[in-house]
Amino acid sequence: MAASDALNEQQFVRPSPRMKKFIRQVRTQARGNTWYGEGGGQCGSVSDAVERHFGIPEVNGSFTSDLGEHGHYFNRLSSGHVLDATADQFEDLGADRRSIRQGRGLRIVRPQDPDYKRYVS
Repeated sequence: MAASDALNEQQFVRPSPRMKKFIRQVRTQARGNTWYGEGGGQCGSVSDAVERHFGIPEVNGSFTSDLGEHGHYFNRLSSGHVLDATADQFEDLGADRRSIRQGRGLRIVRPQDPDYKRYVS
């Protein structure tokens, strides 16, 4: 991890354009042509890359949509904030579509956000 990639709380709450670009590139590479097919949203591959590159711990947990619980990988900072780099795979399952579209699939969920309880570690 380069010094310029070191993460602090402010960067996590408001990811830099460089961080967003990196996450989008990793997500695109991991998904290839089959991301909604058998391979799903590739949350494991993407969250692992985020952990390796930025040092944000990966969580093997679940996301609860309006249709039930789904196994899901995401990243969580020590402050409790969730970084869901593949949130767009849940936009049709009851996730907050507005926040997902604003981040183009990248979602930061604060502990006080009503959707925070949807993420279980």
